[in-house]
Amino acid sequence: MVDEVFQAFRNSSNEVRFSFDIANKEVGVKLLITAKEFSLLNKIEITDSRLKVLSQLRNENKKVKFIYTLTGNINIIKNETQNFKKLKELDVKIINLKFSRNIEDLFKIIIDNGFNCYVWGVNTKMGMKKVIELNYHNQRVKAIYTNYPDILFDFIMEYFK
Repeated sequence: MVDEVFQAFRNSSNEVRFSFDIANKEVGVKLLITAKEFSLLNKIEITDSRLKVLSQLRNENKKVKFIYTLTGNINIIKNETQNFKKLKELDVKIINLKFSRNIEDLFKIIIDNGFNCYVWGVNTKMGMKKVIELNYHNQRVKAIYTNYPDILFDFIMEYFK
């Protein structure tokens, strides 16, 4: 199936990126092999919430873009600060944050620790607006994951008219 997606978008613009949440290390390794076969390693992002898995995959490929997914709330992210050093050692530059009510605080902590931010689970127009308007030290959310990309696209087009 991934082969079909890569084939379909192989010659697309340089702006197209592929983001994959992986089930385990083995899936990640197979993904790396397939992306390499299609010469698309520079266009994939592997997202996972397990430092151990990201570390194992970093040993497989030194350049692929990794994104660390946080699944919790503000209390959990405060405990994550001990992992920020490890993330930097793994060359992780982006933290993928679950959309929540206290997203502003979480976003600030991520930016203060030198990371960029993606947000997942943004499935309402109100949530989309909230994420688009986040701005801290001239930093904004770099990507939004939603189950409704058509609604997000239309909302962005109208918002930035």
